[in-house]
Formats: sequence, structure tokens, C-alpha cells
Amino acid sequence: MQTDRRANLPANATAAIQRLIQVSQKLVDLSERETQALLQRDMLTFAILQDEKESIANQYTQASEEFRARLEDFRNVEKPLLNRLELLQKNLAEKTQGNNVMVAQIKQRAETGTQKTLLMAQEYGQQKRVRMNDNNARKERGAE
Repeated sequence: MQTDRRANLPANATAAIQRLIQVSQKLVDLSERETQALLQRDMLTFAILQDEKESIANQYTQASEEFRARLEDFRNVEKPLLNRLELLQKNLAEKTQGNNVMVAQIKQRAETGTQKTLLMAQEYGQQKRVRMNDNNARKERGAE
């Protein structure tokens, strides 16, 4: 997927910080929705959120890159605005890390469940042999 490289942040430093706050808040809100889906083990909702997340994450990435490139422009922006942005960044990092932990746990449980199922199927296959009679009907027999 190719990202649009046009300017994402307004030229005015205060307006640019407000835009970055807005995009950051969208990501925090989306992370909270992801958390709810994970807690409810609603993988369909979680999967649906991924398209929206990709779009917002691209906006966030562009805005962050522009912010870093224009760092000098933001030195005179009001401190409370910068503090709000910093708090959102920390909140986003915490939520993202928490969701990543939950995803890893779900993945581990799924892998463990799949492994157990494969072992049970293998064990069953070793205990039972399936033979076909002349009429193509299955006939199960114990392992011989």
C-alpha cells in the first residue's frame, strides 16, 4: 500500500499540534475498541477494526514524520497543548502494549489448542483403522 506524501499538518504550529492530537486521540479510541473486542473474544470485530486502524495509523505516521521534520516550529507552542499530546502518546503506547499482550495470549491459546487437536487426531488415527468393504462402506477396526 502506497501512502500519500502530501502535507498532513497545517502550516500553523498550534493547528498542527491540534491535528496531531486529533489523530492520536482517534488511535487511542480505536485501541479501546480493540481492547473491548479482545476482552469479549470477538475476533470478527477485532478483524474489522484492522482496516480502520491501518488508515488512521497511516495518518498518524505521516503527521509524526512531519512533526519531527518541523520540530523547531513547535518550540513556541503553548506547553499545555504539548503536554496533552505527550499524555496521549503515553496512553496510546500503554494501550497498544496491553492489546499486543492480549493478542499474544490468544495466539498462544489457539496454537496450544491446535496442537492438542492434532495430537488427538493422530492418536485416534493410530487406534482406529478405517477399511472399506466391497460396497464402499467404512468399517472401523481397532489397531492391529
